[in-house]
Amino acid sequence: VPASELPTAGNHDLSLTASTGGTDSDPATATITVGDLTFGDVDTTMTFPTTFLTGSSQTLNRDSTAFNLDVADSRTANSPWYLYATAQPMTTDSATDTGQYTLDGALIYTDADNNTSTLSSTNPVLIDSGTASGSSDGTVTTTNAANDWQSDTGIRLRVNSGAVVGSYTGEIDWDLVNAPK
Repeated sequence: VPASELPTAGNHDLSLTASTGGTDSDPATATITVGDLTFGDVDTTMTFPTTFLTGSSQTLNRDSTAFNLDVADSRTANSPWYLYATAQPMTTDSATDTGQYTLDGALIYTDADNNTSTLSSTNPVLIDSGTASGSSDGTVTTTNAANDWQSDTGIRLRVNSGAVVGSYTGEIDWDLVNAPK
């Protein structure tokens, strides 16, 4: 039975019988646990400090190390999940600046081992992964994927030497994957 056809998350009993020659077997019952993998509380704004352009590349840390990026999981134990991020180039708003510019730079992700990846629209970057702790009662376990981010880890902003003055905005697309890696 596909999970989409079960009415709610939690436990469901499935009763099976077999028939041969007009005779039915005794029913066998199996319990199916259905859970959900979704985003919980996710902050909608991430800001970076105003900086002076120096003609050299700079990496800017977020204004705040606190960021909510909650993954809510009520699936069976040991079910893996993966959180990826992509981003479009950051641009200025042509209505408020003198023309529209694309930032010479990009959002980057730096992990706890100081490995840095550039967020782009075509190359998803693995931000976090985990496994469901699983309970048979549909209890939701929440993980803040950004909980361990420090000032010099997590999402940061690289501004390259050719950047021009402006107020830039962009969007991060978070993709939560419920599949083997």
